Parts: sequence; C-alpha cells; structure tokens
Amino acid sequence: MLYYIHCIVGIPVTMEIASDLLDREGPIYREDTAVFVSQSGETADTLLALQYALDNGALCVGITNTVGSAIARNTHCGVHINAGAEIGVASTKVNVVSKGCRFLHFLYFSIIDLTNGQLTHLQLL
Repeated sequence: MLYYIHCIVGIPVTMEIASDLLDREGPIYREDTAVFVSQSGETADTLLALQYALDNGALCVGITNTVGSAIARNTHCGVHINAGAEIGVASTKVNVVSKGCRFLHFLYFSIIDLTNGQLTHLQLL
C-alpha cells in the first residue's frame, strides 16, 4: 500500500510499528504528519508512539473505531471509522474499513496541493 500512496500522493511515506519506532527512536520532525491506527484506541505501544510524535511537534492524526478513546482524545484530528463492535482480537472488518479510510485520505491528499491549496493530480480521478 505504501508504494501506491507514494505514487499517488507524490510525497515520501513510511510505515512504522509503534514499538519499533520507540525502540530505535526514529526521527519525527515538525513538518511530519503521523497517522495512528488502532481498533480500540488504547493500544499501549501506539499511545507511547503518539506521545513521542507529539513531543517532536508532528501533526498527529488518529484513525480508530472507538469514540472517546485515548488516541481520539490526544491526536490533533482524526476519523472514527464506525466499523462496529470488535468480536475478536484481529477484527477483519475493522482492518478492511481502516485501510479503506486511509486510502480515501491519501486520495484526497493527491488532489490537494498542501503547500498552496491548489488542485493537482486531478487526472487521477
């Protein structure tokens, strides 16, 4: 998915597992946007990575299935995916809905030039 996002949006995109980011103290800068995805919004490693990103000044976006969760409260903005209750630990419907949500966000970013608000890449639609 990262390859497609990079090709569509045209900006560098990386993906980190929260615990790996914390273990290696990965670089996060003020100009970065960090997207945190969690079904429950209360995953300990993800919350620690969120605090790390906030401390480094990044814009933090949350994608969660739980209204009022810690991720929903502590990010600058976010999306409630409303996929319904989680039945199992690895909820397939939440996984599919969150991927669809991320794809739609990146598609939106592909038509908006974030530096000056002008439409770009309109031919992709």
